[in-house]
Amino acid sequence: MAPEHADGTAHMSRQIQHAGGVPRIDHLISQVTDLIAELDEVSASAAEQLAKVPEGRRRHAENLLHYAHLRTIDIRGLQNSLHDLGVTSLTTAESFTRGRLELALNALLAMDGRTSDIDIARLIADDARADLELDRNATELFGPSAPRTCPRTSW
Repeated sequence: MAPEHADGTAHMSRQIQHAGGVPRIDHLISQVTDLIAELDEVSASAAEQLAKVPEGRRRHAENLLHYAHLRTIDIRGLQNSLHDLGVTSLTTAESFTRGRLELALNALLAMDGRTSDIDIARLIADDARADLELDRNATELFGPSAPRTCPRTSW
């Protein structure tokens, strides 16, 4: 994926440095791109094990590997920078880890005036489906959640 400016010209990284220490957009793009590449490496290295998972669960198993890998890395600085820019904080990436990173990358590229070949409509639909499937799988595994009640307070 070689991002370009919206006018089709080759990208020349802009050195965007905001007051308050927010990292340059090009640096954030590199960080997110590197994380996506790492997740692809995780999938490749686990391909044999993933092939043994039933087809209907394989996506979930791969996502679990991605999420576990992401949580082994200290990404607090990246999370804070993405949050400061209004992109995402990646704090709820457990149901769709790679997709959330791709959505963040697309937003960063747009902020930098570049286009991408990321299929946003597919990612949004997949993200919504992943949230529902995570809830369904958790209920199947752990049972229904207890009804939420307001605690009583005495004055």
